[in-house]
Amino acid sequence: PEAVADTPPVVVSSQGGMLDVAPAPDFEKSGWIYLSYSAPAPGDSKIAMTKISRGRIANNKWIDEETIFEADPKHYTKSGVHFGSRIVFDRGHVFFSIGERGDKDKAQDIGLPNGKIYRVLPDGKIPADNPFADRTDALAAVWSYGHRNPQGLVVDPRDHAIYETEHGPRGGDEFNRIRKGANYGWNAREGFHAFDGGKGDGPFEEPIVEYHHREGMSITGGQVYRGTAIPALDGVYIYADFVSSSVWGIRMVDGKPTKPAIIA
Repeated sequence: PEAVADTPPVVVSSQGGMLDVAPAPDFEKSGWIYLSYSAPAPGDSKIAMTKISRGRIANNKWIDEETIFEADPKHYTKSGVHFGSRIVFDRGHVFFSIGERGDKDKAQDIGLPNGKIYRVLPDGKIPADNPFADRTDALAAVWSYGHRNPQGLVVDPRDHAIYETEHGPRGGDEFNRIRKGANYGWNAREGFHAFDGGKGDGPFEEPIVEYHHREGMSITGGQVYRGTAIPALDGVYIYADFVSSSVWGIRMVDGKPTKPAIIA
């Protein structure tokens, strides 16, 4: 019942804090656990940025900590919003999401850490086939960009499709399939529509489904169910809505979504 001791320092501010925890696929052998959290800047606990670390637990203490990703200290900010973040694993890689931290224009710049989904090796090194690995104007870990506040990230274990959900500012919550090097439009677009005053150059990857807050939706994280215990849900993307406190589901059929439905 006691909290694990010696975990990394965290800035608790508005939406900031501990964000995700994910055991490595080989956890039983390696013991690695990955964390995402709002970390303080070196020497300044009033500004923060999303950071990814991994470590192990022994005698209820956090040990063997390694940094997987951290932004340059110049990108840390007092903003308390849009940290993201989720961590998933697929075919020997680690994917994680970071929000644009309330600075919407930065999501379109592949040289800045804000509003991106990243792909790294388990130890944080950069895969040679990342889409921007050979560009001097980009962060080599970036996998996709143009994201606002991506709080959902999942992998379908059957076909390895990566899906993401993110919040829009006044609606336009998105359910996206994440593709290598793709631009998801923020802040030039919100859902399927242009965002007033937004900046960014297309082409933009459109969402699979868009939701509006006026419909009572605000999408958080989810999971693709693959199993036999509930056959009717096999292959369904199951996700939460924190406005209605409901659980919803979408099934992808030939690359197209079924109409979202309330499960519970």
